[in-house]
Amino acid sequence: MKGSTRNCKRCGNEFVASSSINVFCCKECCTKYYVENPIKHEYTLICNYCGKSFVKFLADKPKNNENHYCSHECVGLNKNKVGTGKICGCKECGNEFHQKHKRHFFCCNQCKSRYGTKHVKKKIVNCSNCNKEILRIRNLKNKNFFCCKECEYEFRRKEGEDFRICEYCGETFKCRKGDSLRFCSMKCQGLWQSKVRIGKNSSTYDFDITDEMRIKKCECCGKIMKGTPRIFKTKKYCSNKCKYKSMNNSMTGPHRGVCKILEKNNIDFEIEYPMKRFLFDCYLPEKNLAIEVMGTFYHIDIRFYDHPVSKIQENSIGRDKRKKNLALENNIRILYLWENDINKNKRMCGKLIQEFINGCGIIGNYHSMNYYIKNNELILRKKILVPYFEQKNYVLPLTTGTREIHL
Repeated sequence: MKGSTRNCKRCGNEFVASSSINVFCCKECCTKYYVENPIKHEYTLICNYCGKSFVKFLADKPKNNENHYCSHECVGLNKNKVGTGKICGCKECGNEFHQKHKRHFFCCNQCKSRYGTKHVKKKIVNCSNCNKEILRIRNLKNKNFFCCKECEYEFRRKEGEDFRICEYCGETFKCRKGDSLRFCSMKCQGLWQSKVRIGKNSSTYDFDITDEMRIKKCECCGKIMKGTPRIFKTKKYCSNKCKYKSMNNSMTGPHRGVCKILEKNNIDFEIEYPMKRFLFDCYLPEKNLAIEVMGTFYHIDIRFYDHPVSKIQENSIGRDKRKKNLALENNIRILYLWENDINKNKRMCGKLIQEFINGCGIIGNYHSMNYYIKNNELILRKKILVPYFEQKNYVLPLTTGTREIHL
Protein backbone atom coordinates (compact mmCIF):
# COMPACT_ATOMS: atom_id res chain seq x y z
CA MET A 1 0.00 0.00 0.00
CA LYS A 2 1.05 3.63 -0.51
CA GLY A 3 2.94 5.01 2.50
CA SER A 4 3.63 1.54 3.97
CA THR A 5 7.07 0.47 5.20
CA ARG A 6 8.88 -2.12 3.06
CA ASN A 7 12.31 -3.71 2.66
CA CYS A 8 14.29 -2.88 -0.50
CA LYS A 9 14.38 -5.84 -2.94
CA ARG A 10 18.14 -5.31 -3.54
CA CYS A 11 19.81 -3.87 -0.40
CA GLY A 12 17.18 -4.93 2.21
CA ASN A 13 16.94 -1.50 3.86
CA GLU A 14 13.56 -0.33 5.12
CA PHE A 15 11.88 2.56 3.26
CA VAL A 16 8.47 4.16 2.92
CA ALA A 17 6.89 3.11 -0.39
CA SER A 18 5.41 5.93 -2.48
CA SER A 19 3.17 3.49 -4.42
CA SER A 20 1.89 -0.07 -4.24
CA ILE A 21 4.36 -1.31 -6.93
CA ASN A 22 7.46 0.37 -5.47
CA VAL A 23 9.90 -2.35 -4.29
CA PHE A 24 13.22 -0.40 -4.38
CA CYS A 25 14.39 2.30 -1.99
CA CYS A 26 16.04 4.39 -4.77
CA LYS A 27 16.71 4.52 -8.51
CA GLU A 28 20.30 3.35 -8.01
CA CYS A 29 19.13 0.07 -6.40
CA CYS A 30 16.56 -0.41 -9.16
CA THR A 31 19.18 0.04 -11.93
CA LYS A 32 21.76 -2.20 -10.27
CA TYR A 33 19.16 -4.95 -9.59
CA TYR A 34 18.13 -5.29 -13.25
CA VAL A 35 21.77 -5.19 -14.34
CA GLU A 36 22.57 -8.05 -11.98
CA ASN A 37 19.31 -9.94 -12.71
CA PRO A 38 18.34 -9.33 -16.37
CA ILE A 39 14.86 -10.45 -17.39
CA LYS A 40 15.34 -12.63 -20.52
CA HIS A 41 13.44 -15.61 -21.86
CA GLU A 42 14.24 -18.11 -24.56
CA TYR A 43 12.03 -18.05 -27.67
CA THR A 44 12.13 -20.16 -30.86
CA LEU A 45 11.54 -17.89 -33.90
CA ILE A 46 11.45 -18.22 -37.69
CA CYS A 47 13.72 -16.00 -39.89
CA ASN A 48 11.58 -13.58 -41.86
CA TYR A 49 13.90 -13.89 -44.93
CA CYS A 50 15.24 -17.47 -45.25
CA GLY A 51 12.56 -19.26 -43.15
CA LYS A 52 15.12 -20.95 -40.89
CA SER A 53 14.15 -21.52 -37.23
CA PHE A 54 16.50 -20.13 -34.57
CA VAL A 55 16.60 -19.48 -30.80
CA LYS A 56 16.66 -15.91 -29.44
CA PHE A 57 16.60 -14.50 -25.88
CA LEU A 58 14.17 -11.63 -25.38
CA ALA A 59 12.95 -9.69 -22.37
CA ASP A 60 9.36 -9.52 -23.65
CA LYS A 61 7.30 -11.97 -25.66
CA PRO A 62 7.55 -11.22 -29.41
CA LYS A 63 4.48 -9.79 -31.11
CA ASN A 64 2.81 -11.31 -34.14
CA ASN A 65 3.74 -8.49 -36.57
CA GLU A 66 7.43 -8.29 -35.59
CA ASN A 67 10.20 -9.34 -38.02
CA HIS A 68 13.14 -11.38 -36.75
CA TYR A 69 16.23 -12.56 -38.66
CA CYS A 70 18.76 -15.28 -37.97
CA SER A 71 21.82 -13.23 -39.11
CA HIS A 72 22.95 -9.81 -40.29
CA GLU A 73 23.24 -11.15 -43.83
CA CYS A 74 19.53 -11.93 -43.86
CA VAL A 75 18.81 -8.44 -42.56
CA GLY A 76 20.73 -6.87 -45.48
CA LEU A 77 19.21 -9.17 -48.08
CA ASN A 78 15.70 -8.57 -46.80
CA LYS A 79 16.03 -4.80 -47.46
CA ASN A 80 16.46 -5.52 -51.21
CA LYS A 81 14.68 -8.86 -51.48
CA VAL A 82 12.71 -7.98 -54.64
CA GLY A 83 14.41 -10.05 -57.35
CA THR A 84 16.98 -11.43 -54.89
CA GLY A 85 18.15 -14.94 -55.74
CA LYS A 86 16.92 -14.79 -59.33
CA ILE A 87 19.10 -15.67 -62.30
CA CYS A 88 19.64 -12.55 -64.42
CA GLY A 89 21.65 -11.66 -67.52
CA CYS A 90 24.42 -9.02 -67.31
CA LYS A 91 23.43 -5.84 -69.16
CA GLU A 92 26.95 -5.49 -70.59
CA CYS A 93 28.32 -8.97 -71.44
CA GLY A 94 25.11 -11.05 -71.22
CA ASN A 95 26.53 -13.65 -68.80
CA GLU A 96 24.06 -15.10 -66.32
CA PHE A 97 24.50 -14.47 -62.58
CA HIS A 98 22.47 -14.67 -59.36
CA GLN A 99 21.08 -11.34 -58.20
CA LYS A 100 22.02 -10.30 -54.68
CA HIS A 101 19.51 -7.44 -54.53
CA LYS A 102 16.95 -5.77 -56.72
CA ARG A 103 19.46 -3.25 -58.21
CA HIS A 104 22.03 -5.89 -59.19
CA PHE A 105 22.26 -5.80 -63.04
CA PHE A 106 25.96 -6.53 -63.77
CA CYS A 107 28.09 -9.60 -63.17
CA CYS A 108 31.18 -7.55 -62.16
CA ASN A 109 32.39 -4.00 -61.62
CA GLN A 110 34.25 -3.92 -64.98
CA CYS A 111 31.00 -4.53 -66.86
CA LYS A 112 29.28 -1.86 -64.79
CA SER A 113 32.04 0.68 -65.63
CA ARG A 114 32.03 -0.16 -69.38
CA TYR A 115 28.25 0.10 -69.53
CA GLY A 116 28.28 3.48 -67.80
CA THR A 117 30.97 4.84 -70.16
CA LYS A 118 28.88 3.91 -73.23
CA HIS A 119 25.63 5.45 -72.07
CA VAL A 120 26.89 8.67 -70.40
CA LYS A 121 26.75 11.94 -72.38
CA LYS A 122 29.86 12.78 -74.42
CA LYS A 123 31.12 16.06 -75.82
CA ILE A 124 34.29 17.35 -77.48
CA VAL A 125 35.56 20.41 -75.60
CA ASN A 126 38.73 22.52 -75.64
CA CYS A 127 41.21 22.65 -72.76
CA SER A 128 40.81 26.00 -70.98
CA ASN A 129 44.60 26.37 -70.73
CA CYS A 130 46.25 24.96 -73.90
CA ASN A 131 43.09 24.85 -76.13
CA LYS A 132 43.64 21.17 -76.93
CA GLU A 133 40.54 19.17 -77.96
CA ILE A 134 39.49 16.56 -75.41
CA LEU A 135 36.56 14.13 -75.14
CA ARG A 136 34.54 14.88 -72.04
CA ILE A 137 32.11 12.23 -70.79
CA ARG A 138 30.96 13.71 -67.48
CA ASN A 139 30.61 17.01 -65.57
CA LEU A 140 29.53 18.91 -68.71
CA LYS A 141 28.02 21.66 -66.52
CA ASN A 142 31.50 22.93 -65.60
CA LYS A 143 32.80 26.10 -67.26
CA ASN A 144 36.45 25.01 -67.51
CA PHE A 145 37.91 21.74 -68.80
CA PHE A 146 41.52 20.55 -68.70
CA CYS A 147 43.46 17.88 -70.52
CA CYS A 148 45.82 17.22 -67.59
CA LYS A 149 46.59 18.29 -64.04
CA GLU A 150 49.50 20.53 -65.15
CA CYS A 151 47.14 22.58 -67.33
CA GLU A 152 44.68 22.90 -64.45
CA TYR A 153 47.39 24.13 -62.03
CA GLU A 154 48.71 26.67 -64.55
CA PHE A 155 45.22 27.94 -65.35
CA ARG A 156 44.33 28.38 -61.66
CA ARG A 157 47.56 30.27 -61.08
CA LYS A 158 46.89 32.64 -64.01
CA GLU A 159 43.31 33.23 -62.89
CA GLY A 160 44.52 34.28 -59.44
CA GLU A 161 47.01 36.86 -60.81
CA ASP A 162 46.29 40.49 -61.55
CA PHE A 163 48.38 43.23 -63.20
CA ARG A 164 48.08 46.81 -61.96
CA ILE A 165 49.79 50.16 -62.47
CA CYS A 166 51.67 51.72 -59.55
CA GLU A 167 50.06 55.03 -58.55
CA TYR A 168 53.45 56.60 -57.84
CA CYS A 169 56.01 55.45 -60.46
CA GLY A 170 53.55 54.21 -63.12
CA GLU A 171 55.21 50.81 -63.55
CA THR A 172 53.13 47.64 -64.01
CA PHE A 173 53.35 45.11 -61.20
CA LYS A 174 51.83 41.69 -60.53
CA CYS A 175 49.67 40.85 -57.53
CA ARG A 176 46.84 38.55 -56.51
CA LYS A 177 43.22 39.26 -57.34
CA GLY A 178 41.37 40.60 -54.34
CA ASP A 179 44.46 42.32 -52.89
CA SER A 180 44.16 46.04 -52.13
CA LEU A 181 47.68 46.87 -53.37
CA ARG A 182 48.13 50.21 -55.13
CA PHE A 183 51.93 50.45 -55.26
CA CYS A 184 54.66 48.21 -56.64
CA SER A 185 56.80 48.44 -53.48
CA MET A 186 56.94 49.83 -49.95
CA LYS A 187 59.36 52.49 -51.17
CA CYS A 188 56.82 53.89 -53.66
CA GLN A 189 54.12 53.79 -51.01
CA GLY A 190 56.32 55.71 -48.56
CA LEU A 191 57.24 58.35 -51.17
CA TRP A 192 53.58 58.78 -52.12
CA GLN A 193 52.54 59.19 -48.50
CA SER A 194 55.34 61.74 -47.88
CA LYS A 195 53.87 63.93 -50.64
CA VAL A 196 50.12 63.33 -50.33
CA ARG A 197 49.40 62.21 -46.75
CA ILE A 198 50.72 65.35 -45.08
CA GLY A 199 49.05 68.16 -43.21
CA LYS A 200 45.28 67.82 -43.04
CA ASN A 201 45.39 64.80 -45.38
CA SER A 202 47.35 62.82 -42.79
CA SER A 203 45.49 60.09 -40.91
CA THR A 204 47.03 61.30 -37.63
CA TYR A 205 46.17 64.98 -38.10
CA ASP A 206 44.57 66.43 -34.96
CA PHE A 207 41.92 69.00 -35.95
CA ASP A 208 41.58 70.13 -32.31
CA ILE A 209 45.00 71.84 -32.58
CA THR A 210 44.61 75.25 -34.24
CA ASP A 211 47.01 76.76 -36.79
CA GLU A 212 48.26 79.26 -34.18
CA MET A 213 49.27 76.40 -31.88
CA ARG A 214 51.32 74.84 -34.70
CA ILE A 215 53.67 77.85 -35.00
CA LYS A 216 56.49 78.87 -32.64
CA LYS A 217 59.44 81.25 -32.89
CA CYS A 218 63.03 80.13 -32.37
CA GLU A 219 64.25 81.34 -28.98
CA CYS A 220 67.59 82.36 -30.51
CA CYS A 221 67.00 83.90 -33.98
CA GLY A 222 63.22 84.37 -33.97
CA LYS A 223 62.68 82.21 -37.06
CA ILE A 224 59.21 80.65 -37.33
CA MET A 225 59.09 76.88 -36.73
CA LYS A 226 56.23 74.51 -37.57
CA GLY A 227 55.17 71.60 -35.40
CA THR A 228 52.76 70.60 -32.65
CA PRO A 229 52.55 71.56 -28.96
CA ARG A 230 53.97 68.18 -28.07
CA ILE A 231 57.06 68.76 -30.24
CA PHE A 232 57.51 72.32 -28.97
CA LYS A 233 57.89 71.01 -25.40
CA THR A 234 61.46 69.92 -26.27
CA LYS A 235 62.12 71.83 -29.50
CA LYS A 236 63.23 75.38 -28.71
CA TYR A 237 65.63 76.15 -31.57
CA CYS A 238 65.31 75.97 -35.34
CA SER A 239 68.79 74.47 -35.88
CA ASN A 240 71.86 73.14 -34.09
CA LYS A 241 73.66 76.44 -34.73
CA CYS A 242 71.02 78.34 -32.78
CA LYS A 243 71.07 75.72 -30.07
CA TYR A 244 74.88 75.96 -29.78
CA LYS A 245 74.78 79.75 -29.87
CA SER A 246 72.13 79.89 -27.14
CA MET A 247 73.84 77.30 -24.94
CA ASN A 248 77.33 78.69 -25.46
CA ASN A 249 77.14 80.83 -22.34
CA SER A 250 75.80 77.99 -20.16
CA MET A 251 78.30 75.36 -21.34
CA THR A 252 81.50 74.65 -19.46
CA GLY A 253 84.86 75.82 -20.82
CA PRO A 254 86.02 72.28 -21.81
CA HIS A 255 82.70 71.64 -23.58
CA ARG A 256 83.08 74.85 -25.61
CA GLY A 257 86.65 73.85 -26.42
CA VAL A 258 85.52 70.49 -27.88
CA CYS A 259 82.78 72.23 -29.92
CA LYS A 260 85.38 74.62 -31.38
CA ILE A 261 87.58 71.68 -32.41
CA LEU A 262 84.61 70.05 -34.19
CA GLU A 263 83.68 73.33 -35.92
CA LYS A 264 87.26 73.90 -37.02
CA ASN A 265 87.34 70.48 -38.70
CA ASN A 266 83.89 71.00 -40.33
CA ILE A 267 82.39 68.05 -38.45
CA ASP A 268 78.59 67.98 -38.19
CA PHE A 269 77.50 67.49 -34.58
CA GLU A 270 74.60 67.99 -32.16
CA ILE A 271 74.86 69.38 -28.63
CA GLU A 272 73.17 67.71 -25.65
CA TYR A 273 71.73 64.89 -27.76
CA PRO A 274 68.90 63.25 -25.71
CA MET A 275 68.50 59.49 -25.29
CA LYS A 276 66.08 58.25 -22.64
CA ARG A 277 67.22 59.80 -19.31
CA PHE A 278 70.69 60.87 -20.52
CA LEU A 279 72.20 63.62 -22.68
CA PHE A 280 75.34 63.11 -24.79
CA ASP A 281 77.60 66.19 -24.82
CA CYS A 282 78.39 65.95 -28.56
CA TYR A 283 76.73 63.53 -30.97
CA LEU A 284 77.92 62.89 -34.54
CA PRO A 285 74.79 61.77 -36.47
CA GLU A 286 76.60 60.82 -39.70
CA LYS A 287 78.82 58.28 -37.90
CA ASN A 288 76.52 57.43 -34.95
CA LEU A 289 79.32 58.35 -32.53
CA ALA A 290 79.39 60.41 -29.34
CA ILE A 291 81.97 62.51 -27.47
CA GLU A 292 81.75 63.02 -23.71
CA VAL A 293 83.51 65.88 -21.90
CA MET A 294 84.73 64.49 -18.55
CA GLY A 295 85.26 67.05 -15.79
CA THR A 296 88.19 66.45 -13.41
CA PHE A 297 86.15 66.71 -10.22
CA TYR A 298 82.67 65.60 -11.26
CA HIS A 299 83.79 62.47 -13.16
CA ILE A 300 86.78 61.77 -10.81
CA ASP A 301 89.95 61.95 -12.92
CA ILE A 302 92.02 59.05 -11.59
CA ARG A 303 95.22 61.09 -12.09
CA PHE A 304 94.10 63.57 -9.42
CA TYR A 305 91.93 61.50 -7.05
CA ASP A 306 92.92 58.23 -5.41
CA HIS A 307 89.29 57.70 -4.40
CA PRO A 308 85.98 59.62 -4.45
CA VAL A 309 85.92 62.36 -1.85
CA SER A 310 82.22 63.39 -1.98
CA LYS A 311 78.73 62.03 -2.49
CA ILE A 312 78.56 63.73 -5.90
CA GLN A 313 81.56 61.77 -7.14
CA GLU A 314 80.15 58.51 -5.76
CA ASN A 315 76.87 58.97 -7.63
CA SER A 316 78.65 59.88 -10.89
CA ILE A 317 80.38 56.46 -11.03
CA GLY A 318 77.11 54.54 -11.40
CA ARG A 319 75.61 57.22 -13.67
CA ASP A 320 78.55 57.10 -16.11
CA LYS A 321 78.35 53.30 -16.20
CA ARG A 322 74.62 53.32 -17.01
CA LYS A 323 75.18 55.91 -19.71
CA LYS A 324 77.88 53.77 -21.32
CA ASN A 325 75.63 50.68 -21.26
CA LEU A 326 72.81 52.64 -22.91
CA ALA A 327 75.17 53.73 -25.68
CA LEU A 328 76.33 50.14 -26.27
CA GLU A 329 72.69 48.98 -26.53
CA ASN A 330 72.16 51.52 -29.33
CA ASN A 331 75.51 50.72 -31.08
CA ILE A 332 76.98 54.12 -30.15
CA ARG A 333 80.69 54.31 -29.30
CA ILE A 334 81.83 57.08 -26.94
CA LEU A 335 85.13 58.97 -26.92
CA TYR A 336 85.97 60.41 -23.46
CA LEU A 337 87.91 63.68 -23.52
CA TRP A 338 89.11 64.70 -20.04
CA GLU A 339 89.17 68.30 -18.83
CA ASN A 340 92.92 68.37 -18.13
CA ASP A 341 93.76 67.16 -21.67
CA ILE A 342 91.33 69.62 -23.31
CA ASN A 343 92.80 72.59 -21.46
CA LYS A 344 96.51 71.68 -21.83
CA ASN A 345 96.71 69.63 -25.04
CA LYS A 346 94.01 70.61 -27.55
CA ARG A 347 96.20 69.47 -30.43
CA MET A 348 96.25 65.92 -29.10
CA CYS A 349 92.48 65.99 -28.56
CA GLY A 350 91.95 67.16 -32.15
CA LYS A 351 94.06 64.31 -33.53
CA LEU A 352 92.27 61.82 -31.26
CA ILE A 353 88.86 63.02 -32.47
CA GLN A 354 90.00 62.71 -36.10
CA GLU A 355 91.28 59.16 -35.55
CA PHE A 356 88.07 58.27 -33.71
CA ILE A 357 85.96 59.43 -36.70
CA ASN A 358 88.22 57.91 -39.38
CA GLY A 359 88.14 54.54 -37.61
CA CYS A 360 84.31 54.66 -37.32
CA GLY A 361 84.61 54.50 -33.53
CA ILE A 362 87.25 51.76 -33.34
CA ILE A 363 90.49 52.86 -31.63
CA GLY A 364 92.97 51.43 -29.14
CA ASN A 365 91.56 53.23 -26.10
CA TYR A 366 88.64 55.62 -25.62
CA HIS A 367 90.14 57.92 -22.97
CA SER A 368 92.31 60.93 -23.81
CA MET A 369 94.34 60.42 -20.58
CA ASN A 370 96.01 57.39 -22.23
CA TYR A 371 97.43 59.26 -25.28
CA TYR A 372 100.28 61.70 -25.98
CA ILE A 373 101.88 63.27 -29.08
CA LYS A 374 105.45 62.54 -30.19
CA ASN A 375 106.93 63.74 -33.47
CA ASN A 376 103.48 64.96 -34.52
CA GLU A 377 102.04 61.43 -34.09
CA LEU A 378 99.36 60.23 -31.71
CA ILE A 379 100.76 57.47 -29.47
CA LEU A 380 98.96 55.22 -26.96
CA ARG A 381 100.63 54.96 -23.55
CA LYS A 382 101.97 51.58 -22.41
CA LYS A 383 100.46 51.95 -18.94
CA ILE A 384 96.72 52.23 -19.43
CA LEU A 385 94.71 54.16 -16.83
CA VAL A 386 91.19 52.88 -16.15
CA PRO A 387 88.61 55.39 -14.81
CA TYR A 388 86.59 54.47 -11.74
CA PHE A 389 83.32 53.88 -13.65
CA GLU A 390 85.02 51.19 -15.81
CA GLN A 391 86.63 49.35 -12.89
CA LYS A 392 84.83 46.20 -11.77
CA ASN A 393 83.77 45.70 -8.12
CA TYR A 394 85.34 48.96 -6.98
CA VAL A 395 84.94 49.49 -3.20
CA LEU A 396 84.10 53.05 -2.15
CA PRO A 397 85.71 54.15 1.16
CA LEU A 398 83.03 56.06 3.05
CA THR A 399 83.08 57.69 6.46
CA THR A 400 80.11 55.55 7.55
CA GLY A 401 81.60 52.32 6.24
CA THR A 402 82.41 50.72 2.93
CA ARG A 403 80.02 49.60 0.23
CA GLU A 404 80.72 47.66 -2.95
CA ILE A 405 79.55 48.96 -6.34
CA HIS A 406 79.09 46.22 -8.94
CA LEU A 407 79.81 47.70 -12.37
